[in-house]
Amino acid sequence: MLRIRRVTGRAVLGVGAIIAIVLSSCGDDSKDSAATASGAAAGTTLNGTSWVLSNYVDANASVTAVAVAALDFDADGSTLSGSTGCNSFGGKFKQDGSKLVITLGPTTLKACTDDAANKQEQAILKQLPLVASFTGGQQLTLQDKSGSTVLVYKPGTAGLEGTSWTGTGVNTGSAVESNALTETITATFGPSGALSGFAGCNDYTATYKTSGSDGLTITAVATTRKACDESKSALEAQYTAALEKVATYSISGTTLTLRDSGGAIQASYALVP
Repeated sequence: MLRIRRVTGRAVLGVGAIIAIVLSSCGDDSKDSAATASGAAAGTTLNGTSWVLSNYVDANASVTAVAVAALDFDADGSTLSGSTGCNSFGGKFKQDGSKLVITLGPTTLKACTDDAANKQEQAILKQLPLVASFTGGQQLTLQDKSGSTVLVYKPGTAGLEGTSWTGTGVNTGSAVESNALTETITATFGPSGALSGFAGCNDYTATYKTSGSDGLTITAVATTRKACDESKSALEAQYTAALEKVATYSISGTTLTLRDSGGAIQASYALVP
Protein backbone atom coordinates (compact mmCIF):
# COMPACT_ATOMS: atom_id res chain seq x y z
CA MET A 1 0.00 0.00 0.00
CA LEU A 2 2.80 2.36 0.80
CA ARG A 3 4.34 1.66 -2.57
CA ILE A 4 1.03 2.20 -4.25
CA ARG A 5 0.59 5.53 -2.45
CA ARG A 6 4.09 6.63 -3.39
CA VAL A 7 3.60 5.72 -7.03
CA THR A 8 0.22 7.47 -7.04
CA GLY A 9 1.79 10.56 -5.47
CA ARG A 10 4.47 10.59 -8.11
CA ALA A 11 1.85 10.12 -10.80
CA VAL A 12 -0.08 13.11 -9.50
CA LEU A 13 3.08 15.20 -9.44
CA GLY A 14 3.83 14.10 -13.00
CA VAL A 15 0.38 15.11 -14.19
CA GLY A 16 0.73 18.46 -12.41
CA ALA A 17 4.05 19.06 -14.10
CA ILE A 18 2.55 18.20 -17.47
CA ILE A 19 -0.36 20.59 -16.86
CA ALA A 20 2.07 23.33 -15.87
CA ILE A 21 4.07 22.75 -19.04
CA VAL A 22 0.93 22.80 -21.19
CA LEU A 23 -0.30 25.99 -19.52
CA SER A 24 3.10 27.57 -19.92
CA SER A 25 3.12 26.62 -23.59
CA CYS A 26 -0.37 28.05 -24.07
CA GLY A 27 0.72 31.21 -22.37
CA ASP A 28 3.60 31.63 -24.79
CA ASP A 29 1.29 31.15 -27.78
CA SER A 30 -1.07 33.73 -26.34
CA LYS A 31 1.76 36.23 -26.01
CA ASP A 32 2.88 35.55 -29.57
CA SER A 33 -0.68 36.00 -30.83
CA ALA A 34 -1.07 39.21 -28.86
CA ALA A 35 2.20 40.53 -30.24
CA THR A 36 1.04 39.78 -33.77
CA ALA A 37 -2.38 41.32 -33.21
CA SER A 38 -0.84 44.45 -31.74
CA GLY A 39 1.26 45.04 -34.85
CA ALA A 40 0.43 48.40 -36.42
CA ALA A 41 -0.72 46.78 -39.64
CA ALA A 42 -2.81 44.03 -38.03
CA GLY A 43 -6.40 44.38 -39.20
CA THR A 44 -5.63 47.67 -40.97
CA THR A 45 -7.14 48.26 -44.39
CA LEU A 46 -5.83 50.98 -46.64
CA ASN A 47 -9.02 51.16 -48.67
CA GLY A 48 -10.45 54.67 -48.74
CA THR A 49 -7.57 56.29 -46.83
CA SER A 50 -5.70 59.48 -47.71
CA TRP A 51 -2.16 60.41 -46.69
CA VAL A 52 0.34 63.25 -47.03
CA LEU A 53 4.11 62.69 -47.22
CA SER A 54 5.98 63.40 -44.00
CA ASN A 55 9.48 62.28 -44.97
CA TYR A 56 11.32 59.98 -47.35
CA VAL A 57 14.62 58.11 -47.33
CA ASP A 58 17.35 59.16 -49.75
CA ALA A 59 20.87 57.71 -49.59
CA ASN A 60 20.03 56.12 -46.21
CA ALA A 61 19.08 59.51 -44.75
CA SER A 62 15.61 60.67 -43.76
CA VAL A 63 14.53 63.82 -45.61
CA THR A 64 11.57 65.98 -44.56
CA ALA A 65 9.00 66.60 -47.30
CA VAL A 66 9.44 69.99 -48.98
CA ALA A 67 6.19 70.02 -50.98
CA VAL A 68 2.75 68.52 -50.43
CA ALA A 69 2.74 64.97 -51.80
CA ALA A 70 -0.43 62.93 -51.43
CA LEU A 71 -1.13 59.19 -51.54
CA ASP A 72 -4.78 58.14 -51.80
CA PHE A 73 -6.00 54.53 -51.71
CA ASP A 74 -9.41 54.22 -53.36
CA ALA A 75 -12.25 52.48 -51.55
CA ASP A 76 -12.40 49.88 -54.35
CA GLY A 77 -9.32 48.21 -52.86
CA SER A 78 -7.28 48.21 -56.05
CA THR A 79 -6.63 51.69 -57.48
CA LEU A 80 -4.65 54.58 -56.04
CA SER A 81 -3.70 58.12 -56.95
CA GLY A 82 -1.33 60.68 -55.57
CA SER A 83 1.10 63.48 -56.18
CA THR A 84 4.81 64.05 -55.77
CA GLY A 85 4.69 67.73 -54.96
CA CYS A 86 5.21 68.49 -58.66
CA ASN A 87 3.16 65.96 -60.61
CA SER A 88 0.17 63.67 -60.19
CA PHE A 89 0.12 59.91 -60.77
CA GLY A 90 -2.23 56.96 -60.81
CA GLY A 91 -1.69 53.28 -60.20
CA LYS A 92 -2.76 50.05 -58.57
CA PHE A 93 -2.22 48.52 -55.15
CA LYS A 94 -2.67 45.08 -53.64
CA GLN A 95 -2.83 44.60 -49.88
CA ASP A 96 -2.59 41.26 -48.07
CA GLY A 97 -2.46 41.89 -44.34
CA SER A 98 0.67 43.96 -43.81
CA LYS A 99 2.02 43.10 -47.25
CA LEU A 100 1.60 45.78 -49.90
CA VAL A 101 2.45 45.96 -53.59
CA ILE A 102 2.18 49.25 -55.50
CA THR A 103 2.25 49.49 -59.29
CA LEU A 104 2.54 53.01 -60.66
CA GLY A 105 0.59 54.11 -63.73
CA PRO A 106 0.64 57.33 -65.77
CA THR A 107 2.36 60.42 -64.33
CA THR A 108 1.98 64.02 -65.45
CA LEU A 109 5.14 65.71 -66.73
CA LYS A 110 5.20 69.21 -65.27
CA ALA A 111 8.66 70.46 -64.34
CA CYS A 112 9.43 70.85 -60.62
CA THR A 113 10.14 74.38 -59.43
CA ASP A 114 13.38 73.65 -57.55
CA ASP A 115 16.01 70.99 -56.88
CA ALA A 116 14.56 69.95 -53.51
CA ALA A 117 11.12 69.31 -55.01
CA ASN A 118 12.73 67.45 -57.90
CA LYS A 119 14.65 65.18 -55.51
CA GLN A 120 11.46 64.48 -53.57
CA GLU A 121 9.62 63.52 -56.76
CA GLN A 122 12.43 61.21 -57.89
CA ALA A 123 12.50 59.50 -54.48
CA ILE A 124 8.73 58.93 -54.43
CA LEU A 125 8.57 57.53 -57.96
CA LYS A 126 11.58 55.31 -57.26
CA GLN A 127 10.50 54.03 -53.83
CA LEU A 128 6.78 53.36 -54.32
CA PRO A 129 7.34 50.39 -56.69
CA LEU A 130 9.81 48.92 -54.16
CA VAL A 131 7.26 48.82 -51.33
CA ALA A 132 6.67 45.32 -49.94
CA SER A 133 5.00 45.97 -46.56
CA PHE A 134 3.63 48.69 -44.34
CA THR A 135 2.67 49.61 -40.80
CA GLY A 136 -0.34 51.83 -40.12
CA GLY A 137 -1.83 53.75 -37.22
CA GLN A 138 -0.92 57.34 -36.48
CA GLN A 139 1.24 57.31 -39.60
CA LEU A 140 1.74 55.13 -42.66
CA THR A 141 5.24 53.69 -42.92
CA LEU A 142 6.12 52.00 -46.21
CA GLN A 143 8.94 49.45 -46.21
CA ASP A 144 10.90 47.61 -48.89
CA LYS A 145 11.43 43.84 -49.02
CA SER A 146 14.31 44.08 -46.54
CA GLY A 147 12.03 45.78 -44.01
CA SER A 148 13.75 49.15 -44.34
CA THR A 149 11.58 52.27 -44.23
CA VAL A 150 11.48 54.14 -47.55
CA LEU A 151 8.51 56.54 -47.19
CA VAL A 152 6.50 57.87 -44.23
CA TYR A 153 3.10 59.53 -44.58
CA LYS A 154 0.82 61.26 -42.10
CA PRO A 155 -3.01 61.21 -42.28
CA GLY A 156 -4.57 63.56 -44.81
CA THR A 157 -7.73 65.61 -44.38
CA ALA A 158 -10.59 63.16 -43.86
CA GLY A 159 -13.72 65.25 -44.44
CA LEU A 160 -15.16 68.65 -45.29
CA GLU A 161 -16.63 69.81 -41.98
CA GLY A 162 -14.36 72.23 -40.15
CA THR A 163 -12.10 72.89 -43.15
CA SER A 164 -11.29 76.14 -44.99
CA TRP A 165 -10.01 76.44 -48.56
CA THR A 166 -8.66 78.96 -51.07
CA GLY A 167 -9.72 78.71 -54.73
CA THR A 168 -7.32 77.46 -57.36
CA GLY A 169 -9.70 76.94 -60.28
CA VAL A 170 -13.27 77.69 -61.41
CA ASN A 171 -15.28 76.23 -64.27
CA THR A 172 -16.23 79.19 -66.45
CA GLY A 173 -18.59 77.18 -68.61
CA SER A 174 -16.00 76.38 -71.25
CA ALA A 175 -12.90 75.50 -69.21
CA VAL A 176 -11.47 75.42 -65.68
CA GLU A 177 -9.55 78.67 -65.28
CA SER A 178 -6.87 79.48 -62.71
CA ASN A 179 -5.70 83.06 -62.28
CA ALA A 180 -5.20 85.80 -59.71
CA LEU A 181 -8.97 86.26 -59.37
CA THR A 182 -9.74 82.61 -58.69
CA GLU A 183 -7.19 82.73 -55.88
CA THR A 184 -9.35 85.28 -54.05
CA ILE A 185 -12.21 82.76 -53.75
CA THR A 186 -12.62 81.03 -50.40
CA ALA A 187 -14.82 78.29 -48.95
CA THR A 188 -15.37 77.32 -45.31
CA PHE A 189 -17.38 74.19 -44.54
CA GLY A 190 -18.83 74.78 -41.12
CA PRO A 191 -20.93 72.57 -38.83
CA SER A 192 -24.57 71.72 -39.55
CA GLY A 193 -24.11 72.02 -43.31
CA ALA A 194 -23.21 75.72 -43.40
CA LEU A 195 -20.94 76.83 -46.26
CA SER A 196 -19.58 80.38 -46.48
CA GLY A 197 -16.80 82.31 -48.16
CA PHE A 198 -15.83 84.95 -50.70
CA ALA A 199 -17.05 84.51 -54.29
CA GLY A 200 -14.69 86.92 -56.04
CA CYS A 201 -16.84 90.01 -55.61
CA ASN A 202 -19.14 89.41 -52.65
CA ASP A 203 -19.32 87.20 -49.61
CA TYR A 204 -21.61 84.21 -49.99
CA THR A 205 -23.45 81.63 -47.93
CA ALA A 206 -24.89 78.26 -48.91
CA THR A 207 -26.01 74.93 -47.54
CA TYR A 208 -24.04 71.74 -48.19
CA LYS A 209 -24.83 68.08 -47.61
CA THR A 210 -22.52 65.09 -47.98
CA SER A 211 -23.56 61.52 -48.69
CA GLY A 212 -21.67 58.26 -48.91
CA SER A 213 -17.92 58.50 -49.35
CA ASP A 214 -17.87 61.34 -51.88
CA GLY A 215 -21.37 62.70 -52.53
CA LEU A 216 -21.87 66.46 -52.12
CA THR A 217 -24.73 68.83 -52.93
CA ILE A 218 -24.61 72.61 -52.48
CA THR A 219 -27.86 74.57 -52.41
CA ALA A 220 -29.32 77.94 -51.43
CA VAL A 221 -26.30 79.91 -52.66
CA ALA A 222 -26.74 83.61 -51.80
CA THR A 223 -24.36 86.58 -52.00
CA THR A 224 -24.18 90.10 -50.69
CA ARG A 225 -24.94 92.88 -53.19
CA LYS A 226 -21.76 94.96 -53.50
CA ALA A 227 -21.03 96.21 -57.02
CA CYS A 228 -17.73 95.15 -58.59
CA ASP A 229 -15.95 95.52 -61.91
CA GLU A 230 -16.91 93.33 -64.84
CA SER A 231 -14.21 90.67 -64.41
CA LYS A 232 -14.97 90.10 -60.72
CA SER A 233 -18.71 90.07 -61.28
CA ALA A 234 -18.29 87.54 -64.12
CA LEU A 235 -16.13 85.28 -61.96
CA GLU A 236 -18.66 85.42 -59.13
CA ALA A 237 -21.51 84.42 -61.45
CA GLN A 238 -19.44 81.56 -62.86
CA TYR A 239 -18.40 80.35 -59.41
CA THR A 240 -21.87 80.39 -57.86
CA ALA A 241 -23.27 78.60 -60.93
CA ALA A 242 -20.51 75.98 -60.62
CA LEU A 243 -21.31 75.38 -56.94
CA GLU A 244 -24.91 74.52 -57.76
CA LYS A 245 -23.76 71.82 -60.22
CA VAL A 246 -21.55 69.98 -57.70
CA ALA A 247 -22.35 66.29 -57.16
CA THR A 248 -19.11 64.83 -55.74
CA TYR A 249 -15.95 65.91 -53.96
CA SER A 250 -12.50 64.47 -53.46
CA ILE A 251 -9.66 65.46 -51.15
CA SER A 252 -6.11 64.56 -52.07
CA GLY A 253 -3.47 65.85 -49.70
CA THR A 254 -4.27 69.54 -49.43
CA THR A 255 -6.35 69.75 -52.62
CA LEU A 256 -10.15 69.75 -52.76
CA THR A 257 -11.86 69.09 -56.11
CA LEU A 258 -15.60 69.53 -56.70
CA ARG A 259 -17.14 67.78 -59.73
CA ASP A 260 -20.55 67.55 -61.36
CA SER A 261 -22.47 64.31 -61.96
CA GLY A 262 -20.59 63.77 -65.21
CA GLY A 263 -17.18 64.06 -63.54
CA ALA A 264 -16.34 67.53 -64.87
CA ILE A 265 -14.41 69.75 -62.44
CA GLN A 266 -16.48 72.70 -61.21
CA ALA A 267 -14.05 74.16 -58.68
CA SER A 268 -10.76 73.32 -57.03
CA TYR A 269 -9.14 74.58 -53.85
CA ALA A 270 -6.03 74.46 -51.68
CA LEU A 271 -6.34 73.82 -47.96
CA VAL A 272 -5.85 76.75 -45.62
CA PRO A 273 -3.43 75.58 -42.86
